[in-house]
Amino acid sequence: MSQIKIHTDSVEQIRGLVRHNSEKLSTAKTSLQSTTHQIDSRILVRNNISGRLQAAHSSLGKITKQMHELESFLKRSANY
Repeated sequence: MSQIKIHTDSVEQIRGLVRHNSEKLSTAKTSLQSTTHQIDSRILVRNNISGRLQAAHSSLGKITKQMHELESFLKRSANY
C-alpha cells in the first residue's frame, strides 16, 4: 500500500501566498468600487460602462471568496 506524503511547510508557504493574493484582490475590489463612484454619471452610461464595472466588481468578489475558501482548505489540510 502506498502512502501520501504532505509537506506541511510547503502547504503553509502556499497558504501564505494565497492569503497575500487574496488581500490584493480585496484591495483591487475596493479600489474599483471607489473609482466607480468618482466617475461622472454621464460617462458611466456610455457603452454600458457602469454595467461592465459592476460585472468586474462582482467577478472580483467571487474570486476573492474562492481565494478565502482555498486558504481555509489549505489551513485545514496542513493541520491534518
